[in-house]
Amino acid sequence: MILTYNDSEVNRFHPIVEKCLKKTLEQLHLNDKYEVAHHQFVKNIEMDFVIRNKETRKSLCVVEVKRTPAAVKSQRYQLQAKSYVDMMSASQIEKPYFILTNIECSYLFKNKKEIPQVYKQIIKPGLVNNVSFNEIESEKELIEKTTEHYKHLIEKVVNDYEEYEQSLDDIVENLIAAKDNYEVWKSNFARMAYEYIRGAIASSNGNFKINDIRQYSQNIDSLRENFKRIDFEGIFNCPEYANSAKLENKLLKEIYDTGRKETDADELVTALHHIISLHNKHLGEVPTDLELARIMLVLAKQYCKTLKGCVCDPAAGSGNLISCVNEAYPDIQPKQIKANDKNELLLQLLSLRIGLKNVCTITPNNAPHITSLDIADLPMEYFDDVELIIMNPPMVSAVTDSYEKRKLYATLDNPKTDVGQAPLESAFLEYIYKKCKNNTTIVSLLPKTHLTATGGFAIALRKFLIEDFGLSLIFEYPSKGIFKDVTKATVAIVGKKGVYNDNIISLSTVNTIPDVNINTIERLLKEATGGQNIDGVEYNTIKRTELVKDVETGWKHFNSLKIETKNFIDQYLADTAKTIEIGNLKNIDLHRGKVGNNGLTDIIFPERNKNFQNLPESIRGKLCAGMRNAKHNSIETGKGDTKFLSVDKLTSKETSQAIRTLSGTAKRNGKQQRKQKSYKEMLEILHNEDQNSESASSILIPRNLRAIGRVFVCTEDTFVSTNFFVLSGLSEEKAKLYASWMSTIFYQICCEYYSKNQEGTRKMEKKEILKTPLPLFENLSDKQKNEIICQGTFQNFLNLKMPQIRNSDIVWAKIMFGEEWESILQEAKDLITRLANTRDPE
Repeated sequence: MILTYNDSEVNRFHPIVEKCLKKTLEQLHLNDKYEVAHHQFVKNIEMDFVIRNKETRKSLCVVEVKRTPAAVKSQRYQLQAKSYVDMMSASQIEKPYFILTNIECSYLFKNKKEIPQVYKQIIKPGLVNNVSFNEIESEKELIEKTTEHYKHLIEKVVNDYEEYEQSLDDIVENLIAAKDNYEVWKSNFARMAYEYIRGAIASSNGNFKINDIRQYSQNIDSLRENFKRIDFEGIFNCPEYANSAKLENKLLKEIYDTGRKETDADELVTALHHIISLHNKHLGEVPTDLELARIMLVLAKQYCKTLKGCVCDPAAGSGNLISCVNEAYPDIQPKQIKANDKNELLLQLLSLRIGLKNVCTITPNNAPHITSLDIADLPMEYFDDVELIIMNPPMVSAVTDSYEKRKLYATLDNPKTDVGQAPLESAFLEYIYKKCKNNTTIVSLLPKTHLTATGGFAIALRKFLIEDFGLSLIFEYPSKGIFKDVTKATVAIVGKKGVYNDNIISLSTVNTIPDVNINTIERLLKEATGGQNIDGVEYNTIKRTELVKDVETGWKHFNSLKIETKNFIDQYLADTAKTIEIGNLKNIDLHRGKVGNNGLTDIIFPERNKNFQNLPESIRGKLCAGMRNAKHNSIETGKGDTKFLSVDKLTSKETSQAIRTLSGTAKRNGKQQRKQKSYKEMLEILHNEDQNSESASSILIPRNLRAIGRVFVCTEDTFVSTNFFVLSGLSEEKAKLYASWMSTIFYQICCEYYSKNQEGTRKMEKKEILKTPLPLFENLSDKQKNEIICQGTFQNFLNLKMPQIRNSDIVWAKIMFGEEWESILQEAKDLITRLANTRDPE
């Protein structure tokens, strides 16, 4: 085939789309006025294509490319494309259209603020089919047909066509109106589903006929009786239905026609799921990315090559993950599919979607098993015939939802992961593991930080994965664009219960998930060559003994870059004759900055307070040095990056005036309003904060950094926020020497290795900082100390993503590495560049 769904989106799909769009403009005689721009940015977000006015550079139409029809129909991706137009200012838009396409089919949308729901912005006739990749014999044919396909869409854009496709809108609105009354919802959904399935069957299975719903006067009992021949149990076998109003003939026709055209119901289901789960994201109810789901099934096939038993998703949502099973296992029978989700409103969505994926084979004796139960309530025998489990467990902190976690742990004897503030996903994973039989393959997503964090629950989870879960494979990928509504970066893990491997497979990629060539993953798993890198996907193996050894400190060796970094540190920076870990220093203290831990930060650090200018000069003149954020551009703090309100330096009258002036700040934008503290409470907090200054010669280490390797030395007593760790107990000379070292390429490499990636930022906690190395002070001569201090005072901080070697890097390299200093310094420059850009590829 010329194209497959597994091909790289950027490397294979984009060139064809670009060529077709350019030909479209030429054939419509628009190429003198408009151009096709690839990978343009709007507010730092990269779009695939924009057709824009050459003169004004305004957008005529945004074009977003996906690999599969399911992705085109996914509301998640439709919202993504819509967001690009939303982010544009009026001066950037000529016309507010956008296209979502995978070449085989496309949607055209017109964005209007008056109708914010994306499914209401679809331009008639809705989904427009172009070609099937299976039937195209040459690239020339594909380009010709796709150019013609895009011409019809762009003509509508140029002519400002604005007739919206109402069918999906009408169906969704009818159902959503009943979502707060489950009995009415079931009745409305059953009637809708009946006609939808009738349309889908008429389109895909001509030998089977379902009678028009009107022949049964829309009577639910009659519909149920008729569907006994097919199944769709979750829709038509509910115990009770409401005596709700019948659907109007116009809506019935729209439902039937939509079913004929959209036989898999993907778009309808994702639109409904988005609305149903809109307020449940904090409970972990987030749909799995469709592209990631397809990769998870490829990983599953490595360990479960053929399915004799069942495949199960115990937290299926609306079925994004489980609906990909048919692609991975084309011969699977409907009765081999089990799906469960505790949200009862999703039961019917699952039944419709999974049933239509198997519409040609589904019967009462060969039907998916779909339930809406809490997993703690699933019957004992539920997992007896399950051979493969695929899941995206609810990822919820213990603070957000401790009840669900406790309920699961209460059912387990001696749970291994119930340590400290264990999140819900730990309990969920261990529960599923305990309930399934030996040799069951489990493919699951988990937050990436669980593999590297050093908290008690993370250590317990890693120990469970390597000692009990049967960890077999870990797949690490960038989080960019995966889960729009959550901030957690994830990894995919594969385990096989009761099977313990001497070597764990590590797959990692620098590509975004949509640009991963799935054929590449299959090839790497088949060839199983350690260190092999193909198309940005890397295959490695890690000895199980290594993971066991590093359970306490975290697993950081899942790609060659991390392994290379560890080797660099071990070879050059771990020699105890030259360096010492901060945790081994005597008579020093490493602690978190203390200021602002009890609130009132806009009073404590008042310069950004909107009422700051209303403070009299007599008060402003008494403000002290403060460090609030890691944006200061000098290694020496001087007077700090902000001012601190020290009430101990004010008279009681000035204190009262300052508090009353600054506490009149407007409400916190976009944040939950906190209870207003009394004057007495505020005064007590401010007096306590006055005890929290850090002494001169303390080193300030930022907790979070992105691109600039900053570190600071306090030149006077300074009030430091919780955004820093403070290394205190140093002499002035030691502080300047150590801070100079901490600003170098070499120390920043250590920070990149020991830190965790939090949405592109480098986040460090105390345990990580204590492991970083400092040069042995007693090894330095007076001449070297003077040279270092002179360089450090005037040195710019290191740009981690585009580093330039500075004099201080050269001085330290010569001291630490002797004659080899130059080659090691160049190696370090290359290494820090790759580490920082891999962490934050924006």
